[in-house]
Amino acid sequence: MSDKAIRLNLGSGPNPLPGYDNVDIRDGQQAYPLSYPKEVADEVRASHLLEHFGHRDSVNVLREWVRVLKPGGVLKVAVPDYDKVHALYEAGAGAPIEAFLFGSQEDEYGAHLSMWNEGKLREALQTVGLVDIRGWSDDHGDCASYPISLNLQGTKPGADVDATPARSMQVKPERQGLPLRTKAVMSTPRLGFMDNFQCMFEACARLGIEVHRHTGAFWEQCITRAIEAVIADEEVECVLTVDYDTVFRPADVAELVRLLAEHDEAAAIAPIQASRTKRKMLFTMQGEDGQNLSAADRSTFDGPLTPIRTAHFGCTVLHADMLRTLPRPWFWSQPGADGRWGQDRVDADIYFWHQMAEAGFQLYQANRIAVGHAELMLQWPNLNMEILGQHPSEYWRDGKPEEVWR
Repeated sequence: MSDKAIRLNLGSGPNPLPGYDNVDIRDGQQAYPLSYPKEVADEVRASHLLEHFGHRDSVNVLREWVRVLKPGGVLKVAVPDYDKVHALYEAGAGAPIEAFLFGSQEDEYGAHLSMWNEGKLREALQTVGLVDIRGWSDDHGDCASYPISLNLQGTKPGADVDATPARSMQVKPERQGLPLRTKAVMSTPRLGFMDNFQCMFEACARLGIEVHRHTGAFWEQCITRAIEAVIADEEVECVLTVDYDTVFRPADVAELVRLLAEHDEAAAIAPIQASRTKRKMLFTMQGEDGQNLSAADRSTFDGPLTPIRTAHFGCTVLHADMLRTLPRPWFWSQPGADGRWGQDRVDADIYFWHQMAEAGFQLYQANRIAVGHAELMLQWPNLNMEILGQHPSEYWRDGKPEEVWR
């Protein structure tokens, strides 16, 4: 087999690039589906092509382009950035706004059928399993060099797994495809949600993250021991904590690690996660008076990160160096002033965030990453023989819902 690198330039048009296999529909070559077998390309470049596919098809198109990439290969995508085009429109700039948004329409292939900005494209690249998503600069002078161009690239994770029996999920650090050397910790129950375990297996196998777990009745002891075992490895830069009832994608983990690597101000980053039984989010924010806020304006969450006071450990990343210097104990459940476990108690995880803040470290929330919270639900037939859902805690407190079929 030839060692020559295969690089594809999809939608090359009248300007083929040297050193690439140039693929264009006007030459009778389809960019979707591709005629290439799987895992043959070192690079796939698609400059201002993705927007020519319908928004319902775009993720499948990206999956097809990833299919032909070798593990470790790079997909480079450039599209018109709606946010930049909109800014030009608002500024009254003399720019071809309609052409940017809807295409030249000079022939049957010239129409744009989908619209993109950075958040949407980044999420789509994560959805198809790419990691280390970052910007790239055009060096060929085509559409990717336009001021309104959004250029993002992602890497297909490596697939070579170290088969050492005791570490069946260990992947060599250079194969991780993550910007920080990461290990995961988990306090595992004796029984748990298989959906959560599947998420853990998929994310860690794909991203090359070694998992350390402890099982026991006391969560704070188990998670502490797992973290201590992980940070004893001086090469570890990031610790991923996973709870037994959280549902997430490999792309969620990859994006959390990327954000932690790119934001020096963040000692830890958590995604947005909802409570299982209460209609609220599992994070708190403080006002200027030091008290927890009961509400926040939506614009507070417009940026990639928002500083918060506490979060959930369901799928959270922490700087290993922060953990190495953080005073112990990290996790400590404490009753209220009356010795009872009422509303004024301090739970072990909340104590950790307080300790971190007192040591001068800041927790942030990743505003574009949401993870699920698994819970057993009771499904009842109601009086119209429709499905009525109920939390188990509501059943044990109130019994069957009044609307149940009878």
